[in-house]
Amino acid sequence: MATSCGYEFQKKHFGFADVKPDDFYASQWFKSRRLFACYRGAMFLYSLVWVIVNIFQYEGLYTFAYLTNWAEWTLCLYFGVSFGTVMYGVRKDNNYTNTQESSDIPNYSALSNREQDELRWFHRLCWVLATLSTDLEYLITIMFWTFLAGEEDAMPLLIIIHQHGITTLMITIDLMVSRIQFRLLHVVYVAFYGTIYTLLTLILYVTGLQTKIYNGVIDWQDAPVISTIVGLSVLCVGFPLVHFLAFGIYHLRFFLARKLAGRKRDSELDSRACQRNNETANGSNDEDINKKLNCDSLGQEESLL
Repeated sequence: MATSCGYEFQKKHFGFADVKPDDFYASQWFKSRRLFACYRGAMFLYSLVWVIVNIFQYEGLYTFAYLTNWAEWTLCLYFGVSFGTVMYGVRKDNNYTNTQESSDIPNYSALSNREQDELRWFHRLCWVLATLSTDLEYLITIMFWTFLAGEEDAMPLLIIIHQHGITTLMITIDLMVSRIQFRLLHVVYVAFYGTIYTLLTLILYVTGLQTKIYNGVIDWQDAPVISTIVGLSVLCVGFPLVHFLAFGIYHLRFFLARKLAGRKRDSELDSRACQRNNETANGSNDEDINKKLNCDSLGQEESLL
């Protein structure tokens, strides 16, 4: 569910509180776990194909040097873990259904409280990967088209469009389709991820394995001051901004879902009201017919007398 900022800024929301496993098994818009599993599986296969293409596109340590590649690997891992999580939910649902069908008396204790209410490690991993993928794709797409679009003209256009456009569209669709909540305080995980990447670029520079990552942006050899400013700006400003952007999209999803649910509820209430009116009208008609029949019978009796 969508929440207020006052609710979000609670200590427990650095973690994974106030969420049930069912939120990871179905969409915000439909309840079918199997259909949702098909969607997750398609996203995972598409991402996996591009990861394989990505491996052959770069050589040596260049594969590990670029944040774009890190984001693509994280996105693929997220869709893989989320697909496995949904399949776990489908299997659990099947086990519960089979248990109910084999017994004449419903067994509501067929699933343990832990399975019903508590998140397991793969739920938490899926949640963290969803947050990382969302923020990374938004940040990389904005930074690429703002600062680096002319620097990677040697790359095939199809790869550029995929890595800096389609992946962002995919994670936006997932943010709108999924029922996973988006926590403001989870930005700390994204900052930690960014810090690890920054330290890796420093290690590559110190060891002489690769001194330039992005010319003029992350270039510890020729532009160490600019690289430091860019690194701190991304960690302290860039990631929080895109995180708020994703949080806004999450609230938009909930707003639209609530509006749709409200319309459905109003439609159901209207149909029930119409049904009651019809039943009342039918009851009134029956009473009028009975009164008319009684009057006719009395008239016949009087005529006989």
